[in-house]
Amino acid sequence: MISSRTFNRTTANHVWQGIRRVLLFSIVVTSSLVPAGCASLDSNRYAEQSVLTDGDTLLTLVQQIDAGTFLQSRGMLSNGIYDQTYAIGYAAAVAARGNDIYVLDQVSGQLVHINLALGEANELMTLPDPNTHGIYVRRDRTVFVVDKNARAIRQLDDSGRTTRLFEDRRLMPAPVDVAESDWGNVIVVADALSSQLVMFDTLAGVVDVIGSNMSRPSIAQTVHAIAATSNSVYILDPQMSEVMRFGLHGNQIGNYGEDELEIPTALAVDQCGRLFIADQSGQGILVSSSDMMLPAARAKQNAFITDQITDLWVDDNFLYVAAGEQGIRIYLIEPPCAAP
Repeated sequence: MISSRTFNRTTANHVWQGIRRVLLFSIVVTSSLVPAGCASLDSNRYAEQSVLTDGDTLLTLVQQIDAGTFLQSRGMLSNGIYDQTYAIGYAAAVAARGNDIYVLDQVSGQLVHINLALGEANELMTLPDPNTHGIYVRRDRTVFVVDKNARAIRQLDDSGRTTRLFEDRRLMPAPVDVAESDWGNVIVVADALSSQLVMFDTLAGVVDVIGSNMSRPSIAQTVHAIAATSNSVYILDPQMSEVMRFGLHGNQIGNYGEDELEIPTALAVDQCGRLFIADQSGQGILVSSSDMMLPAARAKQNAFITDQITDLWVDDNFLYVAAGEQGIRIYLIEPPCAAP
């Protein structure tokens, strides 16, 4: 089912006045388990920059969409009544912007757009090989998804139509994840076979390859997932149980994790540079500063976070967790990020 946590606004304003305003939502569930609607997850940007310490990070569960939950689909009869429903089978990947959540369902092979405000789901496209967690969504809702069958990254519009195909089978024979640098129109693609990062300019094609000119054979033993900021790319290597940070010119800036992580499975980075890493330790989400100079710490949480996490995504001050057969979990991140 779909459940939510409701907060006392008076108490929240008293405690958090002058620091942030967070708009949470509630969902009405009908007897047929179809959500009637929900309010916005959009949060305002915060004017005050605070010092963020890893050990103080709190994750509060505010929303969950369980696998098997029926969502209204956009197919409609002439009288305006929905004649279709959609239920997530296995949430392999997740990305989100405000009320718009994008989920890759390995059971159906569908890339699905969920509109939380309307309580409906729209099937964007079917992937021949849905065994991937590579989704990235820009703020303008342009979607990038890994198409393993085509050995390419598809750029999709809001109707699911492919508007651009990023491919280079020599440099990128087995793409596994995709992200975007904040420095202009640069798409970063991680390749599992070559263990390289291929940089695409959205207008000019391939502009650089991180890993091809290094003294060692590859940048990682296994490249499982990536996340990017304005000047860095973070690579998750489950075989070495670590995360590595590279500059956009290929220089390695830092790494950590072999003492803290147990088979890491997913990572995300927020606008402040905080890293959120999931592993199979059963101890929750590991949080670290982007410079990797301070010891990481497990986030505090008000609800159990499964150790079977397939993907993570941060949008504003919310952490989205794809948990396979358990669907999607959404957590409020505190303290909030006040990015410059």
